[in-house]
Order: sequence, then structure tokens, then C-alpha cells
Amino acid sequence: FANPAAPSDEELSAREAWARRGLAPVVERLLARRPARLLWCPKGPIETVPPSRLWPGVEVQLVSSPALPAPRRVVRRRSTLIVYADPGPGQPGQFLPDSPRALTRLAGAAAPAATQVLAAMGAAYGSAVPQPEGHISWVQAPPSPRSLLERQEEHDLIVLVGHGFSDGRSGEMLLLERDGEHVALDGDVLLHRPNALAGASVVLLSCFGGRGGGLMHRPGGIVGACLMAGAREVVAPLYAVAFGDAVEVGVALLRRFVRGDRLSQALADLQPPAAPADGPSVALGPSTIADDPRRLGSFVCWVG
Repeated sequence: FANPAAPSDEELSAREAWARRGLAPVVERLLARRPARLLWCPKGPIETVPPSRLWPGVEVQLVSSPALPAPRRVVRRRSTLIVYADPGPGQPGQFLPDSPRALTRLAGAAAPAATQVLAAMGAAYGSAVPQPEGHISWVQAPPSPRSLLERQEEHDLIVLVGHGFSDGRSGEMLLLERDGEHVALDGDVLLHRPNALAGASVVLLSCFGGRGGGLMHRPGGIVGACLMAGAREVVAPLYAVAFGDAVEVGVALLRRFVRGDRLSQALADLQPPAAPADGPSVALGPSTIADDPRRLGSFVCWVG
């Protein structure tokens, strides 16, 4: 899935340096003070610049256009769906280490909200996967796009964990079918159900999932598809992230969400760990930026 046209790490760093030097100070001068909350509409080269690198500690929400549509007033019951796609050994992309512990941590952070889990390790899913601790409803189905769409209406927060890839501008995510084969969760799947995620908050613990470039009228990639399907907010990283770091971010966001905080607010308060997490990235294909210290700060929150 590598794309030779994708920007290099040096180019990404140059874009960030330019934005920090020539863009962020101009915005702050126009506002006369440092913003406490910002609606950010990035286009062109700055689409891959994490807002957290421009305004640390500021709550930032990304939009594709300053003309936001009227929100769809859909109220969902307080419940969490965790969709966990571990390709397992021998599949494209590295397996996700210590999946039972990661699932336990994510589900525990969602308590006391009801929690359902769609999970697989290769071709093993449901009860064939080592069960995490705690009171969790385990769904006897693979973490496929179809299973997701069949169960998403019951939940106000949907957390997806799996490998991701990018063409340089937009990101996509891979789930697993019943036989353990990869299947993309992309715009073609979600755009056929334009209101499927109406009222839901979505967290994509998948590399490059936050990249929504390529289209002028709406975000592209998986983040754009989620917003077009009605999601009220989508959190995902712009870059590759180590699996352990992705789980830590997911746990922190879940804890704040069940307290009633906005995901964008939780991101602004997120502090990186003292040491980088071990383990592979949740990116499919080569990515040197997975070892970059920007990886935790690359999580963004899109609204639409």
C-alpha cells in the first residue's frame, strides 16, 4: 500500500516548521490572544500538520468547511462498542501484541457504561479469542464492516482498533472477515448508509486514520466516510502510532468520554507518556514516522 507520491518525513517536518513559524503566530495576532478553543479548517500542505504542534493545550476541532451543516439530533444510549481486528501471526501487517490485556484495558476504561466487543485474532473470533476480564458482552461475530453496521446503532461511542494505511493524503482502515482475511472499512462501505453513524462518536485507533485530504467539499478517507455517515465527531491519528501508544490514547479518551467530556477537550489535555510504548505500529506497510515523537500529538478530532 506504499505510495511513492506520499510526502517524505523531511517534507512533513518542513511543513510543520513553516506552519509553526509563519501561520500560528498570525492567527494568534488576529485573535489578540491565545485561543482556548479553535475550529480549524486545514487545506493543502497543512492537512498533515497536527494542530497540537501549533497550539499545544488548545482544544481544536477540524472541519472541512467553515459552513457546518445542521447537526442531526439523534440521541443514543450510553454504551460502547469496541471493534478489535488483530490480523494474527502470518497475515499482512504485524499482529497486535497482548490483545487480551489491551481489550481488558479499553473495556475497563469504558465502565460503568455497557460495553460490547467485536474481536478477532486472525480467523479466531468471538469465544475463540481469549476473553478479557470484566463484565463485557462478547459478540459471536467477526469484526467486519457488516458486523459493525449491524450493531453500531446500540452505542454512542464506537472504538475501532486495527491496522491502517494511507495514500499520503487520506487514510483507510482494515477490519477482518470470518475467515481472517483483511477487508477495508472505507467510504464505499459507509456511504451506502448515509445515516448509519448519526449521533455517534468514533475513535479510530488506526494509523493515518485522521488524514482526510484529497477532497475540497468534505474530508476524504475513513474519517470523511464516518462523518458523511452522520458521526458527530471522529478522533484518529494523522501519522503511524505504536500499538501501546494507541491503546493509551484510547483508554484516556474512554475515561473522559464516560465522564461527559468532549473528545476534543480530552485530546487537548492528553499528556504523552514518559517513555514511548513498545511494540509494532498499527500501520500496514513501511513507516519511519512511527518512531517520531509527534505520534501521540498527531491525534486529531474531526467534527461535521
